[in-house]
This record gives sequence, structure tokens and C-alpha cells, in this order.
Amino acid sequence: MTAGNALLEITPEADAIRLTGEIDLSNADQLATVLSPQVREGNHMVLDCEGLIFIDSTGMAALIAICKGLGASGRLTLRMVPAHVAKAAHVLGLDRLPNLELTSSKSSPGMAASA
Repeated sequence: MTAGNALLEITPEADAIRLTGEIDLSNADQLATVLSPQVREGNHMVLDCEGLIFIDSTGMAALIAICKGLGASGRLTLRMVPAHVAKAAHVLGLDRLPNLELTSSKSSPGMAASA
């Protein structure tokens, strides 16, 4: 099953949820709604971001809300994060969240964070 709107596709896969397109004000709530059944204390979520071409502050806020929902014993892994998304996450301080891990498809300094 694929969910989303014209800007964002959310596709569950065997080991992750693939995000393709853009996350912005028009669909950040939809992202939160689709992912909410998996946001539980102690859960580990993996979002494949390789196809993510844009994310604005409302999208970043949705990721922060997911991290909070997973709690201290949970973890959100954003894998295959494009450099421009990783840079925005760094500027906004998401890479300092203790239960968020960013991994890049390319080995780039400053593009991976883990607690």
C-alpha cells in the first residue's frame, strides 16, 4: 500500500518505510497520521529517505514528534539521507536528538549522527 499526495509517497517495505518526494506544510500531518500506528514507546522505526527531495520545517517538526513518541528507549533511523536534507537536519539540530540516527548513502563528514 502506498499513501501520500502528489508531493509525497509513503511506501511500507520489508525493513523500512520509503519516503519519496517532498515533505512540507501540505502533507506533514498526513505523514504523521500514516506513521502514527508505529510510533510507540521503545519501537525502532526506519525511514528510507533516498527519494526525499525536499523537507521544510513542518516536516522536520513531524520527525521530532516521531522521536518524542518513540521515547528514550525507541529509535528513529533515517537512512540514505540526501546531503541537502542532512544539512537542514543539522542546521535545525535534529542530529542532536538522542534517539535519531541519520545515515547517508555516501560517506560524508557530519552526515551521520548517533547517540
